[in-house]
Amino acid sequence: MNSIPPPVSLRKVFHHRHPPNCVPSGDAIRPFVEWVILMLEGRAWVRDGEAWREVSAGDLIWSAPGDLHIGRADPENLFRCLAVEFEVSRPEGMGIRRFSKWTDIEEIEQLTAECTRMMWSEQFDRNALRDYLYFRLLYQVRLYEMMPKTVDYPRSVAAVVARIEREYAKPLRMEDLAKEAGSSISHLHSEFRKYVKSSPHQALIQKRLQVARGLLLSSNAPIKQIAYECGYFDLPAFVHAFKAHTGETPGKFRSHQLHFYDQSSADAP
Repeated sequence: MNSIPPPVSLRKVFHHRHPPNCVPSGDAIRPFVEWVILMLEGRAWVRDGEAWREVSAGDLIWSAPGDLHIGRADPENLFRCLAVEFEVSRPEGMGIRRFSKWTDIEEIEQLTAECTRMMWSEQFDRNALRDYLYFRLLYQVRLYEMMPKTVDYPRSVAAVVARIEREYAKPLRMEDLAKEAGSSISHLHSEFRKYVKSSPHQALIQKRLQVARGLLLSSNAPIKQIAYECGYFDLPAFVHAFKAHTGETPGKFRSHQLHFYDQSSADAP
């Protein structure tokens, strides 16, 4: 995958609440411009080829030159979003996937509050905000591309996969997941084995440990706090699960990976 250069400039960052009795413009994006919309709540529609595509909370829409802005809104469920405009170095845009998802709405709310505040701060480096926001959004697109795709799953399995992605840090019981699927626990296990190639419990553990690995390498947070943020309220249980899947305790994993990174940086020309 080719690397993507940073954008030329960050033009706009704002928290948009669509007003009542107002039709979205649906205008076309100009050359050398990309718009990113992160939906926080509500419902709207955007042109996707010849069809209208519905978007709602958690949808990330990355529009390039020639794409159309949101063109319809639900008057009974008005949308709210983070809207960002970048100037980029190519007239056709950078070729980033247009539709993806960010299921953690709380994270989006935090990003919205943080970046809109920094956009209007005279003390904060605008170029730093430009790069941080662009690549944080791009990182989320890449994460989505790595997620298990649910398009071929039965609706019941897709609903459970989505709930695990969204609520992995909560104390989910198999009864909760079976209720989400509208089936019995045994039937849900059978469907998961068939389509996901694991049990629902294994999928939940894998998601929690995926997040844990990222937090161990991207923060200095205590391991007990990371365990809690990943859905483990008992530290020994977290350590046991982590070691069973990686062969190392969380502490050793963090120190080994960071040591490898430091050595790689030191060896670089």
